[in-house]
Amino acid sequence: MTGDAVRRYKELAEQNTEAVRHMREQNRVVAEVLRQRLTQVDRELAEATEREQVARMGVRLHWEAAVDALWSERWLQVGPQPDPVEPPPDLDALHADAEVGRTYDALREALQKPTLLPHRKHDD
Repeated sequence: MTGDAVRRYKELAEQNTEAVRHMREQNRVVAEVLRQRLTQVDRELAEATEREQVARMGVRLHWEAAVDALWSERWLQVGPQPDPVEPPPDLDALHADAEVGRTYDALREALQKPTLLPHRKHDD
């Protein structure tokens, strides 16, 4: 090898080494950004899971209270709590929770109103 070829080889090797160092630094930065994002997503997932559990418990409590409120309405067949349905993607959880409460309140209000037919007495 001539001196020029050796020098050119060393230049190319140095450029390759620098390119690898640069790629590793970029990868380190990208990996750190992804780690931070993953931590954030994990936190958001945990919060969403907790909100779901609280919402399910709230719905369950409202359902049980509604069944209790309807106990005297013997003519009305109340089955088990229905399975949840898939909510629309734009449904606001706070709005949905409030709607469950409003629906329960409307049921209680309806049960407070006098009925057209007298309640039948049952021998229990």
